[in-house]
Amino acid sequence: MNMNKTEKKLFRQYMSIVVSIVLTVCIVLAFVASFMLKGNGRMRLEKTVDKVISTFVAAQEDEQAAKSLTDNLVQILSEVGTTEIIMFDSHGQARIASEGYRDFVSREEVRLSIDRIIAGETVFFETKSDFLYENIAIGKPIVYNKIIIGGVLCVISGEFISDIMVEILNYAALFGLVLFVVCIFIARALAKRQSRPVNMLKDAISLVSAGNFEKFVPLELKGDLEDVSADFNKMAETIMHQEQTNKEFIGNISHEIRTPLTIITGFLQGIIDGTVPEEKKSEYMGVVIDETKRLTRLVNELLEIVRLESSANPVKLQNFDINSLIKQVIIKFEKNIENKNLNVNFNREESICMVSADKDGIERVLTNLTDNAVKFVEVGGYIKISTVTSGGKIQVAVENSGEGISSEELNNIWNRFHKTDKSRSADKLGVGLGLYIVKNIINQHGEHITAQSVPGRYTRFVFTLSRERSLKNGNKD
Repeated sequence: MNMNKTEKKLFRQYMSIVVSIVLTVCIVLAFVASFMLKGNGRMRLEKTVDKVISTFVAAQEDEQAAKSLTDNLVQILSEVGTTEIIMFDSHGQARIASEGYRDFVSREEVRLSIDRIIAGETVFFETKSDFLYENIAIGKPIVYNKIIIGGVLCVISGEFISDIMVEILNYAALFGLVLFVVCIFIARALAKRQSRPVNMLKDAISLVSAGNFEKFVPLELKGDLEDVSADFNKMAETIMHQEQTNKEFIGNISHEIRTPLTIITGFLQGIIDGTVPEEKKSEYMGVVIDETKRLTRLVNELLEIVRLESSANPVKLQNFDINSLIKQVIIKFEKNIENKNLNVNFNREESICMVSADKDGIERVLTNLTDNAVKFVEVGGYIKISTVTSGGKIQVAVENSGEGISSEELNNIWNRFHKTDKSRSADKLGVGLGLYIVKNIINQHGEHITAQSVPGRYTRFVFTLSRERSLKNGNKD
């Protein structure tokens, strides 16, 4: 039989169960047969004793029966294979006895039984015969004219039971052997059937590990494997999606890097070759500097993404005043705010609002959101930043007036390298990673961020933070 490892393991498990069952059945059969044979032997022996007594009593009343008493007794005893018999008078003296009665009556239990029989009791006991069976002994008083004139004590040999028992055990062994052979085939079939879904799962795992993420396990599997196969398929689908995302990510990076490099190379080559007029060199060098800044920003944001997605980058919680941090971020954009003549409002319920978070991470969130607000607000428009308490959390909102974002675009703004058509013209240096980084930082904190927009009116980002808490490890700002 050609079996793989799984089948062999299941087959061994089933066979161990089969062997246990077969042995148990055979042992139980042996004990049941022994019990039934002993009971049957006792019943037959008791009938024999009754026959002996009735024959002896008849001999007392009939002279002809007295002459054939011995022959009648021999015939009765030969029917059951009795090995020992003793008939005694009311004083316990043997009157009729088998050949080995002297050894027989010398036993303590036999002498005590004779005394009890003379006293009018019926006795039953067993004497050891061999390692499997015991001799069965039974005795009754002989009553004639309501007077106990003696008694009978006889024993049926264990060999009588042993011969039958051996025959039964032979049949039981044969039955066990046939059952064992049948169970081998059943165990083989069960092992093959049970190992099939496991083998399918193993094959799928091998293909996935080799890079084939389109292999799925059929969901018709039953029992625990149904859940396992469903989880595996979900995992394979997730990996396939992640693989596709990684390919798109690499493609986007390549595009984002290739474009500025092409521009930089072309402009510098033109300046070196002298094809660029002297009066335009300054303009071209400005473009080169802008593209260099774009590349630098791309590299920095990629490093930030790697850092955020690394398991070795835990959130370092500390208590600090979120209102104070917002003021510091606004100051960073003071020049751009003045250039666009923007109206900036910072609304807060409390002058000091303590939160528990990673200060550097939240500063990056506020910087990215404020940067977007400054970029996409129209000249003379407004920017509103607010902090309010809601349900035990602090809600921070950053809103700006402007063209806004369509509902279709709102579902994609958190994706890597996603830029709306309007942002492509308004943000020449952006690469579409800012909001993706914001989302990751907020997720790391176990908090939530949402985006709302009414096209032609405003765009608002709202995220939550936990209020100040007692920290075992951390610095309180």
